[in-house]
Amino acid sequence: MRVLYVIEALGEGGTEMSLAELLPGLRARGVDPTIVTLKSRGEEGVERQLRSHGFDIRVLAQAGLAGRVRQLRGIIQTIRPALIHTMLYRADQVGRLAALGTGVPVLTSLVNVSYDRARLDDPALSAARVRLAQVIDVITAHLGTDSFHAVSEHVKDHAVRTLHVRPERIFVIPRGRSRERLGWPSAERREAARADLGIADGAPVLVNVGRQEYQKGHSHLLNALPQVLATHPDCYTLVAGRDGTMTPALRGQVERLGLAGNVRFLGHLPSTAEVLAAGDVFVFPSLYEGMPGAVIEAMALGLPIVANDIGPVREIVEPRNNADLVDATNASALAAAVSDVLLDDERRIAMGKCSLALFDDRFCVDRAVELTIELYGVISRSAT
Repeated sequence: MRVLYVIEALGEGGTEMSLAELLPGLRARGVDPTIVTLKSRGEEGVERQLRSHGFDIRVLAQAGLAGRVRQLRGIIQTIRPALIHTMLYRADQVGRLAALGTGVPVLTSLVNVSYDRARLDDPALSAARVRLAQVIDVITAHLGTDSFHAVSEHVKDHAVRTLHVRPERIFVIPRGRSRERLGWPSAERREAARADLGIADGAPVLVNVGRQEYQKGHSHLLNALPQVLATHPDCYTLVAGRDGTMTPALRGQVERLGLAGNVRFLGHLPSTAEVLAAGDVFVFPSLYEGMPGAVIEAMALGLPIVANDIGPVREIVEPRNNADLVDATNASALAAAVSDVLLDDERRIAMGKCSLALFDDRFCVDRAVELTIELYGVISRSAT
């Protein structure tokens, strides 16, 4: 089956990583993929990785919406795919419009709760522009998409409410991650990872992964740290992720709270696996998500989770077994949850084992590949 994937770019985000993880397995199962992006990331993200493995990646010229639609329609007419799979807002619009009248079915991945109230609280966003985007999304979703893939039940419910899509048109397939890429946790790996970071073996280490944007709630983690440090003064917090709109404020917050010796902003890393391997607890105060790939990867490395109590996180963890969920905007509650896990070695180890078991049972990429192949088959059969 020839499938045309349309995505905004092949950077380091969860959607891009999920596609890169899926593609080798899909190709091995008979999918002939062509990936079209609206812009190139060059040496950044997963684009270089995919090109090195021989995937056909085509970048549209910067020609505005109408120009991109014309370019993509030409690609559709040339390669004649059996299915067009779009992901992320701008690529969704280009893919849906280009496919109109071609007879090729369109599948759109729903990866976030894009019109959630929590997102509208982001000071960097215009509520009016978000609502306009929602109107455009609703119209093109109904005109140009045959089926939808949601990364979680929470995202599916959100789409039913905000895009007015019938639930039977939405298929839920959780994200998957490669065990081969992430590897397994071990005492030796932990020791080596900490040595590379210059951290003593006995020091408590908290890990967070996420670009420095309002959504990820880093400020709430920083607010909780003074209380954590009161009982664990040698605790380090490692924050991996690209700089963003919140970076200046976060660095100022570190200075105001006197955290400079205990917090490290590691910036963008090609892989966060070794940072996760060095950790004791994964802390995730994100305010809204589709399905948090960072939490899935932390589970793969056997970390207990302390996270904001939001639907997509609750959907992938087992509260009290491998994760403690709190209102992360409450600094005292977040600090108490982190400290409780750090203080109880036996429970922390048990939580980590539960994380490992959940990942291997539900989130290995092979399972996501199988479910995606099944979905493609359903859509192909319904289109004939």
